[in-house]
Amino acid sequence: MPSLVGSEMCIRDRILISYWISPKYASTFGFLSWTIPVIIILILFHVLIRIIVFNQWKIESLILLIFSIPHIRHTVSFHEQSNIVPKNAIHLVNYNVQSFNSYKHLIDTDSNSSKKMIEFISQEKIDVVCVQEFQNHDSSPVFNVFQKMKQKGFNHSFLSIQLTNQIGEQFGMAIFSKFPIIAQNEIFLNAQSFNKIMSVDLLLPTKDTIRVYSCHLQSLHILTKYVF
Repeated sequence: MPSLVGSEMCIRDRILISYWISPKYASTFGFLSWTIPVIIILILFHVLIRIIVFNQWKIESLILLIFSIPHIRHTVSFHEQSNIVPKNAIHLVNYNVQSFNSYKHLIDTDSNSSKKMIEFISQEKIDVVCVQEFQNHDSSPVFNVFQKMKQKGFNHSFLSIQLTNQIGEQFGMAIFSKFPIIAQNEIFLNAQSFNKIMSVDLLLPTKDTIRVYSCHLQSLHILTKYVF
């Protein structure tokens, strides 16, 4: 089975490349690790077929599978599902909304996708919302997000407006909370970009204080044609 033998060499090379080469220097290599679970499954079938059909033990493949266990644990999370919600649970949403699909190449009929996104982040069961690539337009019936969030009970917010265009549309990052914000801060990651980290200290009903971070990292600028 030369193809599967080649896969064993392939997984070894991909692990080394994706681990040692930072996406900062070659962004495509960051996606090589996505294919490793598939190759691991192929190798597992390879080992089973050799044992069951040909009664052959391939120690090298077994060793490779053993060494791949940490990668699997970092890639896939296994845990028991529970419907029990702690009494003082906080429901938080983190969402890069990409200006709520308001760009010409994203907007659809009657801005339906934009309305659904805004409706999603303003659900009653949510307590804190962290939004990257946020957009607000007070005079728009669709994109007056700040007003809509207040109507849903998000009376506390930390807005970082990075750009306001000629018609009054505001762009930036935002954190909305139903709990009082007693402190706030922002850390700029690069003086030449809008990417940064925002944080707020929230006062909970239990009188405890928690800090929530919202981070907007720089895009890798990977085009679909280079990945698929």
